[in-house]
This record gives sequence, structure tokens and C-alpha cells, in this order.
Amino acid sequence: RARRVPAAARLRPGPVSDDGQVRSPSRPASIAALTDLPYILQAYDPNRASGVVVHEKGKPEPGLNFFFPWSWKPPRAYLMDLDGTILWRWSLDDYVRGKHPWLENAALLPDGSVLFTLKERGIVKVDRASKVLWETPLHVHHDLWTEPDGTIEALTHDFTVVPEIHPTIPIESDAVAILGAGGKVRRTIPVLRLLRRSGYDYLLPRLQKVAIPAAHRTLDVFHLNHVEPLDGSLASRSDIYRKGNLLISIRNLNAIAIVDPDAEKIVWLWGPGNLT
Repeated sequence: RARRVPAAARLRPGPVSDDGQVRSPSRPASIAALTDLPYILQAYDPNRASGVVVHEKGKPEPGLNFFFPWSWKPPRAYLMDLDGTILWRWSLDDYVRGKHPWLENAALLPDGSVLFTLKERGIVKVDRASKVLWETPLHVHHDLWTEPDGTIEALTHDFTVVPEIHPTIPIESDAVAILGAGGKVRRTIPVLRLLRRSGYDYLLPRLQKVAIPAAHRTLDVFHLNHVEPLDGSLASRSDIYRKGNLLISIRNLNAIAIVDPDAEKIVWLWGPGNLT
């Protein structure tokens, strides 16, 4: 016998993503709970809090905090003590003219210099007095990682038509760019090439028959948003953890992977069907 299900309990299909999969929507209660998060409250509060508003003495790790605001304003970064006092400031106020590029990331180096990644523009290095030392033009986005020897890993993309994905609309072809300490690009490792070389190209969406809104001039197929070199501390457990391999996150494929950058091959991948 068929059992009647109360209307409130029926599942409604979620939005269809670029890969044609239906996502389950969050429960309304879960969405409502998000409004209680401090950063959401601050976003809606016309009298936004500033500085350190809570400090439980002895509980935070001692030391200083390096931070930067995501902003269209002049790119800047700060060094702050635990009570909120600004001890040092780096900025590109006198370097970037006209419309300011979005500040994606910043990294503090041991000598007091800072790397700024400016979305779609490039990486800029300044000394401790904010004097620009070099700029490397790149279509950078999201993450940036620095290593003790000065090597830099950054996320970039170009725009390429891939017929197996869509015959006319270019994809944002994400890649990991590896730079030397002086800002020169040594090599780039495209995610598309990694997937093809490692046999994971079946994860690529096929959008030939999907109606793409006219406003979509590019397709964000991968959305690479993190890169991190492994330090080798777990290499005794498996070769996939050897020093120099890269951990990456490919958000729109719902996947994280470990990459051998020398062989340009994915040696481990997990997520599709488990991560959203």
C-alpha cells in the first residue's frame, strides 16, 4: 500500500549545476542558523565592530597576527598584537593607480617583505617599507603558498575552448604556477592536463546539450581554490606524501587531490560523490 508523505517532508529537487547534477538544498533550519555566525552578523550590522572585541587572556597562542582584508580598496596588510594594536602596515597605496584590483591573498616572508596577489593582475612583492620589489603579471586568483627556499605556488587560469566540455564557450582553465623567489614563472601545471594524464578526465562535465545563459561568457569548470606543498613528514606511510607533492582543491569537481608536480600526475584523488 502506498503511504502518504506529508508535504513538509517531501524532497524538492535542488538547483541543477553546470555538470547536470541535482544538488540537495540545505534545510531551512540550517540556513537560518547561518545568520547567527559572527561574520554574517557583522556584515548586516550598520555599526560594525572593529578591533579586538573579545580577548580571553592566556587562551590565545602568544605572538602577533598577520592579516589582510579582501577589498577593492588599495591592497594592504597588517601586523597586529593580541590586543588589536596595529604594529606594522604594508600597502600598495602609492603603486596601484586608478581602479584597484581585488586583493586575493597576501603572505608575510621571514625578512618582513610581503607578497600580494591581485586578482587577474598578478603578484606584487614589497619590502617592509612597502617599496615594490617586483611584479609578475598573471591571471592569479584564490590561494598563494610560499616555501622556505623562496619558491612560490600560485593559482592562475587562462581561457580556453575545450570542445569536449562546450564547443564555443571557453572554460576558466585553472593551473598551478610555480615561481622562483624573484617572481619568474618556472612552469605552470594545468588542471585539465593533470586530469587527462591521470585518467580522471571522466570527471569533466559535458555541457554541449546544456542551456547556458547568455551572460556566462566563460565556464568555471574547476574553481581551483587551494594549493599546498607537502613537507614530507608522512612520506614513510606512502610515496604519495613525498616532499614536494602538491595538495590541491578543485571545488567545482567536488575533489581534493595530491599531485606529483614532476610527473604532472595526480597520485591520489578523493571527493566526487562524497564532497559537495
